[in-house]
Amino acid sequence: LDRASSLGETEIRFIKSVGVLSAVGQVGDFKASAELIRFALDIDAAEFRRCKRTLADRSLIIERKHNGTIALWEGSDLDLDDEVRNAGKNVASNASLAEKLNLLWAPRPLVAKRHSFKTGTLRYFSVRFADAPTLSKSLFVEPGADGLLLYCLPLTSTEHETLVNLASNTMLQEKPEILVAIPREVNALSDAVHDLETLRYVQSHTRQLEADAVARRELRARISVAEGRVSTEVQRLFSPEEQTARETAWFHHGMPMSIPTSRTLADFLSRICDDVYVNTPTLRNELVNRRNLSSAAAAARRNLLGAMISRQGEAQLGFSRTPPEVSIYSSILFATGIHRLENGTYCFGAPTQSGALAEVWNEITSFFTDCELKKRTLADLFVTLQRAPYG
Repeated sequence: LDRASSLGETEIRFIKSVGVLSAVGQVGDFKASAELIRFALDIDAAEFRRCKRTLADRSLIIERKHNGTIALWEGSDLDLDDEVRNAGKNVASNASLAEKLNLLWAPRPLVAKRHSFKTGTLRYFSVRFADAPTLSKSLFVEPGADGLLLYCLPLTSTEHETLVNLASNTMLQEKPEILVAIPREVNALSDAVHDLETLRYVQSHTRQLEADAVARRELRARISVAEGRVSTEVQRLFSPEEQTARETAWFHHGMPMSIPTSRTLADFLSRICDDVYVNTPTLRNELVNRRNLSSAAAAARRNLLGAMISRQGEAQLGFSRTPPEVSIYSSILFATGIHRLENGTYCFGAPTQSGALAEVWNEITSFFTDCELKKRTLADLFVTLQRAPYG
């Protein structure tokens, strides 16, 4: 306002309106858009354009085209719009859209909710993007994940037809843990990815940003908006309820599938886990049935292993009261019959229940039988137990 003291009353009111709307926008549903500012000033379009141009020429306001707002100029020496235009010339336009998206944006994995609740074992599907040239190299499940959602991105109708043929061939028939989705068109997603890639290029290649906090803050805001746009476009293509996503084709085991709703998709992911991890034992103990042990669970496991070695003949392995190791003992050793009373004394043996736990026990027994003939590491056993059908 001090810098605009020589301007007219309309310009002063313009600045005040932008300031108030920007402040309210932090907590309300308003944003300092051109339409709302003009409404607040109650002036015609020509007068609004003149006033806006005057304030912009004096570096008092700035138009944020990425989110359709007008903001007060905060004193940056860096012209971000110019940097973005120059970056657009350096970003490769013919590179793979799928590879760009895999590098620039990490989608949230999808959890097989019903299966996880029913078995007590959390299972999730990672998400990866692919196109016709990269599809065959993308058919692997990353470490830690239990399955893969492969989102294919055809840029032309010919690529769409090629991807449909690839999704139906034998290499995917042998991958029951992979679900493939192929939309009709991805032009809007391609534009959103290009905008995000351009902004990231500016972020990593503009040295002036190091000394310009205002420009850094503005660039972060633009990147956040660009990421939101990418997320919206991905949802538009692959969330079954979306109108555009109804044209997305889904394939599993090389066969086309009907996925009309998100609930159908979530249930289908659980069905995949039911079939792929058929020999996963149900061990309902949240202390140990998790991907990373807490420090308390790790200490309890250590105490339990020590008691298994030194006190196997005692009831409850000699534990009293209810420390965490008793919980682990009860659910994994006692409830399964692995530690039981026989002929008046407690001992260890194969689980008394049939089913998945017995299958795991048999796999472990088979591993140690093989070790009589050749040297193998315990890591080999762990890898086998982590893979399907045990998981």
